[in-house]
Amino acid sequence: MNGPPQVTVAEALDDCAWFDGYPSRRFRACRAVGGYWLIRRRGDLFLWTFTRNSAVADSDAEIATASYAATWPELPFTRANRKSRQVRVRRAGGWR
Repeated sequence: MNGPPQVTVAEALDDCAWFDGYPSRRFRACRAVGGYWLIRRRGDLFLWTFTRNSAVADSDAEIATASYAATWPELPFTRANRKSRQVRVRRAGGWR
C-alpha cells in the first residue's frame, strides 16, 4: 500500500456520532487496514492523520501526541509531545 486508506462516508459519519457522544474529547483513534486513523476535532472540522504504529491508547493526551508525531514525522518526539500539550492547554483556556 503506497498511501493511507481512504476515509469512507460511513467512517466520517461514525466520527461525528462518536464526538457528539463524547463532547469533551478532542481526539479519537480508529483501527484501519494497516494502521490507525487519528482524528482530531477542531470545532466542526475533523482532521484525519494516518499512522502505521501498532499501539494507540485511548486518551486525548496520548492520541494528540501520536497525531502530531504522525503529521510531522521530521519533528523529534519531544517537540511533537510539546505541541500536543500546547493544543490541550489552549483548549482548556477556551481557545478553539
